[in-house]
Amino acid sequence: MVMEPSELPDDVLLHILRQFSFLERARCLQYVNKRWYQLCRSSDLLEELDLTKVAKQLHLEATYYPTLIAIVTSFPAFRGLKLRQPDNYPCHMLQGLSRRCQAVRKLDISFLTDLESPLETALAVFPKLDSLWVEGLDLTDVDVTELNVPTLRQLEHLSLWSAKVTMQLLYHLGRHCHHLRGLNLNNMYGLAEGGVAQLVSANPDLTHLVLDASDAGSTLVSAVATLTRLRQLSISFCEEFTNDDLINLLSNGQELRWLRLRKGHNFSASALSSTLRGLTRLTRLDLTECPLLDTSTAITISQSCPSLTALLLNWCWLVDDDGVAALLTGLTKLRVLDLTGLKNLTSQGLRGLLQEDTAPRLTELCLKSVNAVSDDLLNAIAGQRTHMTVINYYGGRMVNKPSEDIPLIDDEFDYYPKDIFHEAV
Repeated sequence: MVMEPSELPDDVLLHILRQFSFLERARCLQYVNKRWYQLCRSSDLLEELDLTKVAKQLHLEATYYPTLIAIVTSFPAFRGLKLRQPDNYPCHMLQGLSRRCQAVRKLDISFLTDLESPLETALAVFPKLDSLWVEGLDLTDVDVTELNVPTLRQLEHLSLWSAKVTMQLLYHLGRHCHHLRGLNLNNMYGLAEGGVAQLVSANPDLTHLVLDASDAGSTLVSAVATLTRLRQLSISFCEEFTNDDLINLLSNGQELRWLRLRKGHNFSASALSSTLRGLTRLTRLDLTECPLLDTSTAITISQSCPSLTALLLNWCWLVDDDGVAALLTGLTKLRVLDLTGLKNLTSQGLRGLLQEDTAPRLTELCLKSVNAVSDDLLNAIAGQRTHMTVINYYGGRMVNKPSEDIPLIDDEFDYYPKDIFHEAV
């Protein structure tokens, strides 16, 4: 039975329209008929607009931005705007968009270094804003008295990743932002621990938190420990944290789904094992450069975290064959496993992958700088599990040549697995 487009239900047409770009819908499809016009303007299709992609499609330069403004503002129902390309937008771009896009709730102006007063402008011209990304911007000149306090108070997500801020601004945020559910303060150096701790403590409903602990200690740990609703926690540079800090930090972490603790140089294997036994709901775990983590901890992970889909144990040198074998056997949902730098891992620990029922869902295995695993075994694994990406010592992909059933090393080197926390705030 063949149906005419006019006979299709709205949900089917919406699915079809999603396959086209915003520009294709704006310049062509919306003019097919009245019904298509209404559907192209449906809120279901106007969740978020990435202006970087639109600008590239139009091949615009900053001096020709009125064309872009005209197209975008003809769709005033957008709830999210993303402008992340530094050189394509003039300083008054936000004002031009705000006059018509009053429904915007999510705004990403990261790395737009040419914008004047980006934080003040964003808070002033988008009154319904509840999510804001200002990553990589220099905010040291922000006049806190010029910030729109009502908009600050309604923010639910804020990302300052790699931004430069003053302690005055950080304390100001702590005084007025009390409804945050997502906060990213990663890669921000030189911040006073008290300011960060105040901002964290002022937002007890946080569910997503990303921090840089290079200048932090027990004050920040105590603030994070009070958060009982956390689902995602990422902390880099944990060198100064002690075992007591680790236990205190995750004392209320039973609801955690994603956890990253990098460079926990002082975390003992027993403290890690004890803590991880209570984190049974984890689906993603990154313990990169926790050098005291050993095989006993790996076995604990395999027994206590059955829902893990991604696990990174980079440079956890003390994990050996028994630990890796336990992970492959116990974590049946695992999709990504990064074992970069495990010098005590040999081929014996990976032989289980020659059996289909071992780690059946594994699609990405990284063995960079693992020198005791033979290429013959990796060839056999890659040949048997054609759906899986296997990375060898040099960072090359072990692949099957299409014309022959012979595993080869791909020419792509310096492989880096996707950041398993890339969806965090």
